[in-house]
Amino acid sequence: MKKIYIAGKVTGENYEACFRKFAQAETAVVSLGAMPVNPLRINKQDEDWGRAMVNCLEALLDCESVLLLPDWEQSGGAKLEYDFAKRIGLKIIHHETTPLIRKDSCEHRYSDGSSAIINGCGIAFCQLCGWDDYTGSPSKSVKAEEVDNSNSTECPNCRGVHPLVAKFGNCGKCGK
Repeated sequence: MKKIYIAGKVTGENYEACFRKFAQAETAVVSLGAMPVNPLRINKQDEDWGRAMVNCLEALLDCESVLLLPDWEQSGGAKLEYDFAKRIGLKIIHHETTPLIRKDSCEHRYSDGSSAIINGCGIAFCQLCGWDDYTGSPSKSVKAEEVDNSNSTECPNCRGVHPLVAKFGNCGKCGK
């Protein structure tokens, strides 16, 4: 499976917010059909910067591409990763050219004009592309013909009735 390294600002950031930012990028990478390589999962939270960079550069050697997050140019480490990736011939993916990294909404509609957005477990979810308002990214590809509205089932977690429960076992975002 193709591996894509995620490069962005880490040093000086709130760890929880940074972790969410990189987790969101992981979702986008998975949506591209690739395996994400997340520097926050490679290194311990309190890892020495120099050791962390060695670990990250070693991880880059196993990747085919690098996804640059919006704040990558504000990070000495991400700039080093970018330069190294270019020198070893990796494909560079800029966040501006990757629409999977955060959409504020999804406009998918069925042929009858009804919205494909459903709500379950407090999360709006598109039944066609898998977009959700938590990650802002599509999570799975679902064709319109795969969604059978007549076969709606109650989600065991949120108790909402959704057509995706029969196909996936939950409303699509419960993950349980």
